[in-house]
Amino acid sequence: MAMKTCRECGHNVSSSAKQCPSCGVSDPYVSPYKRLFYLAIFGGIVWISFADTKPSDSSKASTSAEFSSPAAPKVKRAAPVNKAPADTKPFTVSQICRATIAGMFGREVNTMKAVKTDTAGVYTVSYRRPADNQRFSFDCKLSDDYVIWRESGQYSNRWNGTGDVDFNVAFTVDGSTLKISELHADYNDMSYQYTLKSFE
Repeated sequence: MAMKTCRECGHNVSSSAKQCPSCGVSDPYVSPYKRLFYLAIFGGIVWISFADTKPSDSSKASTSAEFSSPAAPKVKRAAPVNKAPADTKPFTVSQICRATIAGMFGREVNTMKAVKTDTAGVYTVSYRRPADNQRFSFDCKLSDDYVIWRESGQYSNRWNGTGDVDFNVAFTVDGSTLKISELHADYNDMSYQYTLKSFE
């Protein structure tokens, strides 16, 4: 087993690990060969879709060939961080932050602890990993319908609203249902749903 870098926190992790021992993210390492394989398939599909399908005229010599470059990995712009939060009722900002961290890191929402910080609208959400009792801590705030988060005390484009990120997180409230959505650039979005009863 080779040691690789976790896609979320950057710590060393086994290439066969199902979860990062440092930050708890699921599938912390994706082989670059797997990504290249998917890019090659995508590039082949694009090339086939744009290939000349007209019958060829043998009396005319072709002077150019179709070329399609492979797609570059996609990234998203970091969500804006300075907007007023969208309406969260009947949920609280604390509950939305707890649900976000719980969903992203595969934890039960009722195991998340949230504490309001001295900074307006910012909560510290933490949990302990049962396997070794290690504590993980994240800062969380809302901007419009986005949930902005980072590992506590760490620099993050996502937290600062600058640069590119691999995904943004948004929330929607529909009656008494809270939906947290990871909006990924490179693969399918992921969603988690909660009700008020989830927080009891």
